[in-house]
Amino acid sequence: MNIKLTKEADKFISKQDKPTRKRIIEGIEELQHANYHEPLIGYPLFKKRIGSYRIIYDQNGHILSIILIGNRGQIYKDLKNRFKQKR
Repeated sequence: MNIKLTKEADKFISKQDKPTRKRIIEGIEELQHANYHEPLIGYPLFKKRIGSYRIIYDQNGHILSIILIGNRGQIYKDLKNRFKQKR
């Protein structure tokens, strides 16, 4: 399965300290082999919880697109603003 990161997701990972970066990358790798993907209510996307961080992603065939990564409190606000602008 191929993984694609948006600029925002890549930037968030690069700003984290080494242990946090490692946890997030391991979480993304787990998504490749997951049988179940938790839907994100209200959006045609999925989410993965890693402690206080969330990975918002979409899976289309063999492509796993990581859309946003962020802190639990801020990620949903960012997601709401991002979809609001597209409408």
